[in-house]
Amino acid sequence: MTTPRPPRPTAVRQAAWYVAAWSPFVPLFALLIALSEPRLGAIDAIDAGVRSIAWAAFLGLGAVVVARRVPWPGAVTARVATIHLLAMCAYSAGWLAGILAPIVAADPVNGLAQMRTVIGWQLLQGATTYAVLAIVLYVRRGIVVAREREARLAAAEALRTRAELEALRGRLDPHFLFNTLHSLRALVARDPARAQEAIDRLAALLRTTLDGKRADDDTVTVREELAFVDDYLALEAMRLGDRLRVVREVDAGALDAELPAFTIQPLVENAIVHAIAPRAAGGTLQLRVAGGDAHVTVTVADDGPGAGAARVATATGVGLDAVRRRLVASGGARRLELETAPGAGFVARVVLPEPA
Repeated sequence: MTTPRPPRPTAVRQAAWYVAAWSPFVPLFALLIALSEPRLGAIDAIDAGVRSIAWAAFLGLGAVVVARRVPWPGAVTARVATIHLLAMCAYSAGWLAGILAPIVAADPVNGLAQMRTVIGWQLLQGATTYAVLAIVLYVRRGIVVAREREARLAAAEALRTRAELEALRGRLDPHFLFNTLHSLRALVARDPARAQEAIDRLAALLRTTLDGKRADDDTVTVREELAFVDDYLALEAMRLGDRLRVVREVDAGALDAELPAFTIQPLVENAIVHAIAPRAAGGTLQLRVAGGDAHVTVTVADDGPGAGAARVATATGVGLDAVRRRLVASGGARRLELETAPGAGFVARVVLPEPA
């Protein structure tokens, strides 16, 4: 899949910006010419200013070509310095010739005398103008390149978060479905009514997963995410029985907050797989949703063995890291906070903006 690139300005738009950038210099040069030649009238000074800037702008197209053909290497090299020095000399000489050629043609004697008096100043002005123009062109090019790089990074991040979403969905397949089907097989003969309910739960779970894979927008409300988690917990309770104890505290006013789909379920699964299922006595899972202080907080906590900070930081699983990155990528100051220590359980807290 190719990475989308930002649209480039059209040639007409670029030309318009180029002309607009030079236009403010016309009255400035007209004023300087009028001050240096008091005998000239206002119309003649403006005409001279237009001709002078027209030559500067026309020759500046050469600087544009040079800046495009000679990318800035990050440091001044002999090759780049030589190319721009030659271009600077050509620019200054061309501007001088464009200004003085009509004057010399009209009055060769006085024109040559005038040329000798302004040649040094005009060449210095041309060199300075070329240098400023080259710097502006390189800075502008750097901004364009930086924006393109940001666009590519944003597109890559979007693709990565989408792939991580698919990975989170896929986590239901390997072990959870096998365990659920194994439990259903045992339950069918013993308690058909419960087996039917469990099958309905499993169907709802799979429907949510498959519908999510077809959706372009993976944002859901806390209410929708909790419904998915409830189905997941019901099936896990069928397998774990009394070993899984769930404590729920849900603020109904916070259920309309939005978050990326499959945010809470991986946290619940993480608690069951690592803190509750491995222990013969099981454990308690606490699920809290609370609003206030312009935030909605969803907390998933267990009373398991916990973990050290270094172990959490180096964990290679898809769950926590993918949830964290997807929350950040979704914007709105969403984030994942973790609290744990050896022997102190594990707390995962999702912080969301309050619903509008």
